[in-house]
Amino acid sequence: MKIVSFIDESLLIRCILEYLNLWQERIPRGLPPPEHQEEIVDAVVCEAFDDGWGRYEETDSTLH
Repeated sequence: MKIVSFIDESLLIRCILEYLNLWQERIPRGLPPPEHQEEIVDAVVCEAFDDGWGRYEETDSTLH
């Protein structure tokens, strides 16, 4: 058996499959949506900690 030709135009392939009732829309993959929405907290908590690098001063320079 030999391949004489092939179709590589996606729109034409879709039209043929829809005509034959064989076209199926893609089902998006991934995680399902959560069953409940988590509450979004607007507060940000900043706590001081010692990272072992000692103290330094940040400069007030800006990049242009």
